[in-house]
Amino acid sequence: MTNATSSTEIMIPRQIILLTPEQQRLFDDTLLPLQPAVETLLLRVRLAEDRALALRYPRYASKPYPLGRCLEIRDAVFTGLEHLLNGKLVAQPEDLPVLKQLHGYIAQGGVCHKVWGSLRRTYFQNAIQLGTWYVDVANDTVVTTKPKIEILPMGRSGFANIDDYHHFAEVARIYWQVDVFANTVFPLLAPLFPLICSNEKGCWLAAGYDELIQLTRREGFAPSETIVQQLPPAPAAVRNWFAAIPRTDPLLLAMEGDAAAICRAARERGLMHDTDYRQALVAAYRALPPV
Repeated sequence: MTNATSSTEIMIPRQIILLTPEQQRLFDDTLLPLQPAVETLLLRVRLAEDRALALRYPRYASKPYPLGRCLEIRDAVFTGLEHLLNGKLVAQPEDLPVLKQLHGYIAQGGVCHKVWGSLRRTYFQNAIQLGTWYVDVANDTVVTTKPKIEILPMGRSGFANIDDYHHFAEVARIYWQVDVFANTVFPLLAPLFPLICSNEKGCWLAAGYDELIQLTRREGFAPSETIVQQLPPAPAAVRNWFAAIPRTDPLLLAMEGDAAAICRAARERGLMHDTDYRQALVAAYRALPPV
């Protein structure tokens, strides 16, 4: 494994961006007075995307659309907005003024990007950061009677980056109704997947999100090493559950070893900068049957 990445290139995606003073002034002057118009525009995009999404994703588990589809809705609305801004879709005449302002705002360096994190330390949330606004274009995916669009100042929204594995585990326990253990079952995967979630449906490794994979790589796997030493090890029932499923990678999915020591060894070998190593561990993770 020789494909190396320097530490300065280990970037964490979909994080809240703190605006520079110049970006704050740009937002205040350009978009802040237009919140109602921006909300109306996003609602129109959401309604247009709903038709296709409801056909493609009619149910999530046993729940009807839009329940549980915040990721798909956020991504579809974001893409729809991009297409309007780039002229790939024809805009309604009444939306042209706000689209012009949005286009100018982004062209001048304004912040408009996808974010993922926790909402009020209770939910995992997919949203959009637009300047200093938290923009939820899938606000009705837990309670369908709520408005489809919600725009709040980021500081008042309760939205935050997932900053460590304890934060992730705290939200997972509440949102997914799971127990969370240290990944002592497949210790060779612990540098990137140091957790195991377990409930009545089964068990799975966590956290399979680019945000946390990049976080632990950036910190030399220290977050993974710390959490596997602080959480309880996987109990016998969890080990037995994994032992009973087919494993296509007998090397990386070996069920022996010291997870914390493996994290330390990976750091000492500089494997946080090795993209082949990352890809190998992710491939082994994905080879496990989904729950």
